Amino acid sequence: MNKCKILVSDLELLASIGIYDEEKKQKQRVIINIEAETTFPEEAIANDDIKGTVSYEDIVNKIKELLSQNHIELVETMAKKIADICLKYETVFNVRVRVEKPDIIADVKSVGAELFIKKDNV
Repeated sequence: MNKCKILVSDLELLASIGIYDEEKKQKQRVIINIEAETTFPEEAIANDDIKGTVSYEDIVNKIKELLSQNHIELVETMAKKIADICLKYETVFNVRVRVEKPDIIADVKSVGAELFIKKDNV
């Protein structure tokens, strides 16, 4: 079994996120970064076959679907929901998710939260 990190870097999407009334009226930019540590079988590489691997395209599409749904108050909550998407793959054993809001505070490039989760059984 091989180990690998699946990376999603600087995924920029619009999301309904925030605790203030003005944030609930209009979507704002979020930037999402993910590192999901996974195992995959040697056959997947030998056969150049996606079966047995984790698809970063699937992860991105599921995040887009999540953000198209309900308003989320906290970046921590968003990070946890994104981590849960990644951890549904049985081969993912660790995930680090960072969610940043770049347009929320003047004079700051971005604010946000980073979450790291390790599966208990690994």
